[in-house]
Amino acid sequence: MANYLSATYLSKDDLAQVEFENIFQKSTQIELNSLLRRLFQAMIIGNNNKSTVKLFFNTKEGYRYTESTVWSKTNNSIMLKGGKHIPIGSICNVEFP
Repeated sequence: MANYLSATYLSKDDLAQVEFENIFQKSTQIELNSLLRRLFQAMIIGNNNKSTVKLFFNTKEGYRYTESTVWSKTNNSIMLKGGKHIPIGSICNVEFP
């Protein structure tokens, strides 16, 4: 999953045009649990402090990242400020400020 380090920035407003690619089959259970904890932390930070995080995710065109406030997390996706969604299966990392 280290390939995300060369990710290209994508505005959260452009997320609707993206075809997300699932990376879970390439991840271990430990990596998945770590990611889910980090997404939960991002949601807490977003709701309590209105802080943004940097989210790295995989698309059919390659790795991308966006910066936004995470408002909620479900079993399948996260919702960002502005009602945009990213499937959890495509997220490879979360960076905090």
